[in-house]
Amino acid sequence: FSALDGKTQSCVVENLLGFTGYFKKAGTTVLLVTHSTAHLKFADKLIILGGGALAYQGTWDGLKQHPKYSSLEIDIEGSKSDTVVEQPQVNKTVQSQNLKMAEAVSDLSRATGDISLYGYYFRAVGFQHILLLLACTSTYSFFVTFPQYWLQKWTEAPVSQTTFYICGYLISSLLAWIATSGTMWSTQILIAPSSGIELHRRLLSTIIGAPLSYFSNTDTGVTLNRFSQDIQLVDKQLPPAIMSISNQVFKLLVQVVLLFSAQKLLALSLPLCAAVVYLVQRVYLRTSRQLRLLDLESQSAVYSSFLESVEGVTTIRAFGWEKQAEHANVVCLDKSQKPAYILLCLQQWLGIVLDLMVAAIATSLITLAVFVRGTTTAGQIGMALNIVLAANATLLSLVTSWTNMEISLGAISRLKALEADTPKEDQPHEDFVPTEAWPSSGSVEFDKVTVSYNSDAVALRDITLEVSPGQQLIVCGRTGSGKSTMLLTLLRLLDTDAGSIKIDGVDLRLVPRSLIRQKCFITVSQDSFILGHASLRFNLDPSTSLPNEAIISALARVGLLSHFHLRDTPSEEETRNTLDSPLSSLPQMSTGQSQLFALARALVQLKSINQTSELSANGAEGRHIMPILLLDEATSSLDTETESAIRDIIHQEFTDKGHTVIAITHRLGGVTKGMRPGRDAVVLLSKGKIEKIGEAEDVLDSAALRE
Repeated sequence: FSALDGKTQSCVVENLLGFTGYFKKAGTTVLLVTHSTAHLKFADKLIILGGGALAYQGTWDGLKQHPKYSSLEIDIEGSKSDTVVEQPQVNKTVQSQNLKMAEAVSDLSRATGDISLYGYYFRAVGFQHILLLLACTSTYSFFVTFPQYWLQKWTEAPVSQTTFYICGYLISSLLAWIATSGTMWSTQILIAPSSGIELHRRLLSTIIGAPLSYFSNTDTGVTLNRFSQDIQLVDKQLPPAIMSISNQVFKLLVQVVLLFSAQKLLALSLPLCAAVVYLVQRVYLRTSRQLRLLDLESQSAVYSSFLESVEGVTTIRAFGWEKQAEHANVVCLDKSQKPAYILLCLQQWLGIVLDLMVAAIATSLITLAVFVRGTTTAGQIGMALNIVLAANATLLSLVTSWTNMEISLGAISRLKALEADTPKEDQPHEDFVPTEAWPSSGSVEFDKVTVSYNSDAVALRDITLEVSPGQQLIVCGRTGSGKSTMLLTLLRLLDTDAGSIKIDGVDLRLVPRSLIRQKCFITVSQDSFILGHASLRFNLDPSTSLPNEAIISALARVGLLSHFHLRDTPSEEETRNTLDSPLSSLPQMSTGQSQLFALARALVQLKSINQTSELSANGAEGRHIMPILLLDEATSSLDTETESAIRDIIHQEFTDKGHTVIAITHRLGGVTKGMRPGRDAVVLLSKGKIEKIGEAEDVLDSAALRE
């Protein structure tokens, strides 16, 4: 219950675990693991662990009478710690914040296709690579089909010219082999890597540069589908499809010319064949494009279902929901297979139609050869029959390849639409670069700031607030009151609808966001972000600009040296090996140690900022940058001892050195212990507005708070 504010937490615990709660009435056995002492009185039996051993076993009343309870590091009086509650409001309705999820995939000109997609893809590939592919495929198509005509001439030539025709046949085959090798090389070595790299770069740049609202309104499965399914189509299916289409088109042209040269009367069937092929491809391509896009889109539901099951596997197993979760995933999987099955049926229909058309052409050819004698030779009839059979396979391969290309272009259309429609976080007017020493004091000014996630969800309304340099400001309030939104707005992860925020007199709306996050703020969140595959050094110092001593000093300051098997004065080799080791290969950290690790990262970032300011100071005239420390529920899930250790480090390394500290919390009891009377302040938020502001005692004694 650590993520809940005091009133909500008390309501939930009392209704479920209280003396008249639901579980008590139902006779349900409850095992509660917690670091909080606020609700120990509801327990029938207490087990307190300390140092990996059993420290106490008994009841709540027995614990209060225990002569050594102070050594148990349990703050019994903390059960009455101050928690923020909301003043009762009469005749006010609670407005729900319903954020609409974006559609999984938008409608991207499915019925008719989009010609601009070809230009988008060819620009990513490079037109010189496309021209090389066309040259290779046209050469291959000619020399792989020309031997049919060469054989026909060979059958009519005298025996004395056999060697000449053998050499010509071998040369034609050799040139075809060289051309097909060039085709494969241009497709697999030039086109596929260049297009995949360029389109992946654009996609990654678009997603990374998207604002926070994009991730709030877009399903995770949709984004994952762009990087997995769509990029896979671009890498593996689209280049071979283009190569195959180019081959089949040129082969079909050569075959048609040879066929009509053998039997000129067959040219009369050309308009009819063209009309049939046009009608077939129009029906087939339009339908297959729809089915394939439905197939791709239905897989987003499969990805989302799988991701949700993985993320909630603990809850699923705890409540015995394995069969329900499996059934839900199977249902999504079954739905995703429906378009694939119908597409397979459509392909069989296409094969039958093309076979019937080629059979009609072959019948016409034999009929003409029988009834219109003297117009063709035996060699020409044989060549024409071979070409008719080959043309059937060529035509079928052409339509299939064209369909695969249209399917893959569906991925291109989604990538193109994502790049065009996704809003960019950075704006053109954000180009003001403050002085190198900014921020030099750390003052913060909110001037009538209003922030919303969308038009129906206003998170902050008309916030006016001033934070003095070096001041410690505690922002508290119930869940959903706008506390975290205030920090997101400071970090420019959310844009203001009205008003302005200034740091040392500089309006943040004019400064590049990357510069704000790099120099202006140091953030420690409730959930410390850790990359397991990355090294310990990278997790602490992503810029890799600090020496080993600075990183070791930060780990020692938070007490994590021993956890990573490092001594107080480790050798250079030991330090290098440990810092360069993947974090996943080192001992796993607990929740409290993860927060200490996040704090160590903040200390390393502070040293990095100070080092940068010293390098750019040009002597004694420069001033140290004074970044502002932002804490978002950084101690809400920690035990009393770890919380006290983190609070002491923050005071010594930041507050006592003049840094402004803005802390978000819904638990005031521990945070207010280190506040300085007459200087630090507490802000109470309620429904996105400032309810009260003042010193800790004044806010705690107000009617809006209770013990």
